[in-house]
Amino acid sequence: KQAYDKSEYLADSVISSIRLRCPNLLAFTLQNCVIDTEKVKLALFPKTLKHLTLASVDLKNKSQEKLAVNASPFFGIKKALPNLLTLQLENPWYLRSWDSQAIISGCKLKPSMTITGSSHQYTFGGESAVLSRTERRDTSRHFIDLMDNHTTKKK
Repeated sequence: KQAYDKSEYLADSVISSIRLRCPNLLAFTLQNCVIDTEKVKLALFPKTLKHLTLASVDLKNKSQEKLAVNASPFFGIKKALPNLLTLQLENPWYLRSWDSQAIISGCKLKPSMTITGSSHQYTFGGESAVLSRTERRDTSRHFIDLMDNHTTKKK
């Protein structure tokens, strides 16, 4: 859908209100809405979140011209949401390789990714190995490792 009614957009004030009124929120799901990534940043979400799901969400003003990891709205998600254990993206038609790299960039623990149908789940923590500062900077390598798990046939 190219044109959305203003009522379909998630207002940044809604996220700010949730953050203020729900200071201990652990799980949050957004479904069937539009997010203007210039107005609603992941840093606005409650820092207590452990599980975030974006289900059939449309991201608008997502930089399509800048193909850099740091242009993605997901860049620095672990810094913005330090307690985040899982990020579930359902029907993420907008997702590009640099978005996946942005999601895993800066992680102190090696993340994992599971792709099931049109759902992508990123898991941070658990039994993951601790990454050195140099390894954290090498998001391209981690992305390739994550994708290899899903494209290589296991015998």
